[in-house]
Amino acid sequence: MSWSIVTVDWPVWAACLAEDFECLDQPTLEGFRGDRAKVVDCLAAAHDLTQAEAFDTLEVWLGRRSRHMAEARVAA
Repeated sequence: MSWSIVTVDWPVWAACLAEDFECLDQPTLEGFRGDRAKVVDCLAAAHDLTQAEAFDTLEVWLGRRSRHMAEARVAA
């Protein structure tokens, strides 16, 4: 999934990030307004990851979460 699609529905994705990564604060994430670099920085700091590790973690999460959301829409 393209990050530009994520930014269109950023409040929804910020809520999902906060739900799946409990150490991330939803209001803080919402304030990033979809700025991927800030999300990666926050994830790296919260989980003691390198920037590359946080970027990869976000990519894997995005793939899984987008499939989950698509399946939920089909089932509804």
